[in-house]
Amino acid sequence: MSKRAREQRLQDLKRQKVKMTPLSSSIPMVKDTKVIHQASKPSVYEGYKNNKEKKVLKVMTKWNDADIDIITWSYKGSGNPKVVNKGKRKLASFLLEPMVVLSSDLAQDGNLKLVGDPSKARYTVELGTGLGKAPKRLKDQLDLKQEECLQFLDKTAKEALEHAFFEDLWGKKGELEAFLQGANHCWKKEGIQLKRRLTTFGGESNRPIFWKKNKKSMLYEELELDELPEGSIIQCEGSLRFFSFKDDEKEMYGSSLDLGENILVHWMPETEYTDNIYIDF
Repeated sequence: MSKRAREQRLQDLKRQKVKMTPLSSSIPMVKDTKVIHQASKPSVYEGYKNNKEKKVLKVMTKWNDADIDIITWSYKGSGNPKVVNKGKRKLASFLLEPMVVLSSDLAQDGNLKLVGDPSKARYTVELGTGLGKAPKRLKDQLDLKQEECLQFLDKTAKEALEHAFFEDLWGKKGELEAFLQGANHCWKKEGIQLKRRLTTFGGESNRPIFWKKNKKSMLYEELELDELPEGSIIQCEGSLRFFSFKDDEKEMYGSSLDLGENILVHWMPETEYTDNIYIDF
């Protein structure tokens, strides 16, 4: 409908004394446009989010500032080591270094199509060191300590396993060195892999929140993304979790790396999404 036709329609409704919600002189138009991540910027769908509460990024503790302790967490007669903030009993989470995305399943349904079972489906992201194809200026801006961060994860996982061994939590006998070598650290892939449950225990979506820094205010704002492109530079919250169980008569023990609630997006490659719809006011 053209602008003239819309104005004529408004006049006809007024003459018919039809009650209407007041409209602005400009009526939104939908236009198909090729964009580069435009549909993911917080301001694009602002007109549709007036009733949505604005989220604020919570304070997170960086891995090299974490003051942690390892305790025994007992549940239903069994115990596991648990990494907590010193003096607390809640699972400790820490902000890892910015890393490059090697692969991810962070769309709305995570890896559900691959797994099939919602109770086993997860949001996953695999991260590697380096900056990939990101601009070199990012290295100076981020002051990367990626190798030190990986060493922190290794050291913390080892200390927790030593706690399990000496506290006899899993009934493992023999030498400590053999025990450590037999552990399965399922977060160690080509890079490091973090996972997060698809839903909360209450059945609500458990998808992580993406954040991008506003260059003017220097504050992080929520970023709406359908998917996270490979090669992106992001920073994740992580928590180490430990397990021991029998699987088909084979005993398994080791650690996993949980993906936290927040992901900071520092850079994304320029990828065109031709099916995006740009809302042009």
